[in-house]
Amino acid sequence: MSCGRHSMCLFFFSLMKLHHYIFFLFHFQEKFWTDYVNSHEYAPRVDVSGLVAGILAVLVSAVIAIVLGIYCYKAKQKGERRSTQAPVRMAADGRPAPEMVPLSGITVPGLPSYNEALNRSGQHDAPPPPYSGGAPSEPADPGDNE
Repeated sequence: MSCGRHSMCLFFFSLMKLHHYIFFLFHFQEKFWTDYVNSHEYAPRVDVSGLVAGILAVLVSAVIAIVLGIYCYKAKQKGERRSTQAPVRMAADGRPAPEMVPLSGITVPGLPSYNEALNRSGQHDAPPPPYSGGAPSEPADPGDNE
């Protein structure tokens, strides 16, 4: 019978602890909401950080709009100046303008054949200059290549 009495005591003890815990939570919650509501009585009606962010966004948008407007205005003015000038002068009767330097007497040499190009020597056939690598190099030993 002592086992039943002991478990009954534990049950009531646990029940009392639970009751105390619930009372504590209720009291804590009530205190929290009272303090929370009272703390907002003296809060400013204006969200300062939101106001600053909004003003900065408006200013940045205005600067971007002004820069784009100036760019479009200048591009339009530049286009109007170009359209008033003739880009190429043509003869009045529609025939091409006479050449200042006659090109008809100049002959262009033809391209060499593949074998001729291989057999010709030129400035690009020289070996490249030696690479020092930033430090003086020692001469290579001819016996290393064997």
